[in-house]
Amino acid sequence: MKALTTILLVTVSFYATAQVGIADRGQRTFNLNEQKIHSNSDVIKVNSKGDTVLVSSFQSNNLNQQVRTEIEKINLGTPFFKNGWYKGNLTFQGSEPVTGTMAYNLVDGKPYFSISPNTPAVATNPKTFEIEGTRFYNFGNEYLNASDSYYEVVNDGEPVLLKEHLARYVKHSVDQQNGYDVSRPEEYAGEFQKFNKYYFVIQKNMVLVKNNRAFFKDLGPYASKAKEISSAKKLDLRKESDIRILAENLALPVN
Repeated sequence: MKALTTILLVTVSFYATAQVGIADRGQRTFNLNEQKIHSNSDVIKVNSKGDTVLVSSFQSNNLNQQVRTEIEKINLGTPFFKNGWYKGNLTFQGSEPVTGTMAYNLVDGKPYFSISPNTPAVATNPKTFEIEGTRFYNFGNEYLNASDSYYEVVNDGEPVLLKEHLARYVKHSVDQQNGYDVSRPEEYAGEFQKFNKYYFVIQKNMVLVKNNRAFFKDLGPYASKAKEISSAKKLDLRKESDIRILAENLALPVN
């Protein structure tokens, strides 16, 4: 609990990309005439198309010209796991779980925590945390190549299968050409694209799952069996469902 108290005293600012940033509870930054301004409000909405969007409002006051600029930016999606803030819990090394409001930013790989919905959220580095029924672990030095990332344990048999949730921000072009070759504004300033990576833990080493022949060689003692299973079941290791099938079959005892 002492570690958590220390963290809550820290003011946090981080950036999703060079142009889109988040501070505290989802604040953004925007470069206007080479001047960085912060968003006044950020709201996650579902629009009429059924898309989840992040609406950020910006205000800039030019004292020399006595001009006030107001800008609204709409991004498709959010950087957060399951697109929002949820009740969750986190556990630091050697401490008891603490419950609060959480969001997991998949762009910078950090969980953000608030004691209550009305208090500022800060970046944390727990050993493990849970959001919406999904638990994430930081393995630290336990596995090679684990770094400071967080992973979901998909299969805890041997070999262990881990899932890393990630996202990236892609800025849209200012103008798009429609079918009539008339320039029109892009509907979204950009979008957050979510994707996953999967790893088998082989002899304390994390092996990235790839859909190619070289991947099987990296599986060490499981190489031959994995190749046979993949070939017999015609697995496409770009699909999570097929990766799970491979993991489940590798964990089965040899007859």
